[in-house]
Amino acid sequence: MGTAHPSQSLVAQAAGVSQTAVSLALRNHPSIPERTRERIKAIAAQMGYRPNPYVAALMKQVRGRRRVVDRPTLAYLTSHPDRDGWRSKGLFRRNFEGAAERAADLGYRLEEVWLKEPGMCGDRASQVLWARSIDGVIIAPLPRGRGHVHLDWDRFAAATIGYSVVRPRLHRAAYHQMQSLSLGVRHLMKMGHERIGMAVPAETDARSDHAWTASFLMLRHQFAAHGRWGMLVTDDWHEAVFREWFQRWRPEVVLSSDLNAMQWLGRMGLRVPTDAGFVHLEWGQDEADCAGIRQNARMVGAAAVDLVVEQLERNERGLPDHPKVVLVGGDWMDGDTVMDRAGRSARQEEVQRVAAS
Repeated sequence: MGTAHPSQSLVAQAAGVSQTAVSLALRNHPSIPERTRERIKAIAAQMGYRPNPYVAALMKQVRGRRRVVDRPTLAYLTSHPDRDGWRSKGLFRRNFEGAAERAADLGYRLEEVWLKEPGMCGDRASQVLWARSIDGVIIAPLPRGRGHVHLDWDRFAAATIGYSVVRPRLHRAAYHQMQSLSLGVRHLMKMGHERIGMAVPAETDARSDHAWTASFLMLRHQFAAHGRWGMLVTDDWHEAVFREWFQRWRPEVVLSSDLNAMQWLGRMGLRVPTDAGFVHLEWGQDEADCAGIRQNARMVGAAAVDLVVEQLERNERGLPDHPKVVLVGGDWMDGDTVMDRAGRSARQEEVQRVAAS
């Protein structure tokens, strides 16, 4: 019944109605009876109809007598004290790159909007976005966890990245910390490690809605018979606190979101990975020699765009009654900062496994 790119005209023929009726039904216009709207939408879905974002943006602007733009635009809202402050963190940069790439794939342009611009407030930002014909927004991770963002939400389809935005309740794309930490722990246990430690700043844990600590505690409970596990989560994140924690628990491997922890191990006179291993929980390409978990930040940014575009295509605006959470899993990355109990690094073990296969 479908074609590669069915038009509204073909949907109208299949439904036995006019093309105008199809257009109105797909926009949930009240002039079309609800039963008829649902029947038309069901036929359109069966045929694989998808609105063209260029045409949709143009018609919306024509109806509202708004400025016509070359491509429909999504806003990427940042709120660090400095305009480019978010770019200093690798995960945040990769979020934006993935979002921009996904937006382009779907026919949209992604435009960064800084919410801390002098004179900017929620109402002013809403007016600026509306004047630019933008009604789809992605809220980037906030500089600190457990924050809020104010906009005239009834005008926008929105989603946020991660858990730093707690008000309002929005659709969100996030990292799957439970899966990621479980993946890392199981790799370490296969390598023979029994004493595993996790050390993260409290702000990192809060930004994850405490998923790091919840995941570690669950895994520690599950594998308690396999060894003594220690966890450090503190607002007082500096070398002396880390040193005291390490000397108390003596983990064979430390998992941390902060590369400083590996440097602190070295300043304690410990050789990595011979005396203590290290796994980076926010692994990036710049740390290619380090074992870690790649959090797939680009995919998280892309998923946030998908959440917004889905709303735009369904003509949905405003705060959702039941927000969706899309979780993106991580990948284990072999590196030279972890050795198995036989003295081989994770990378050497992988090379030997491949050679034997």
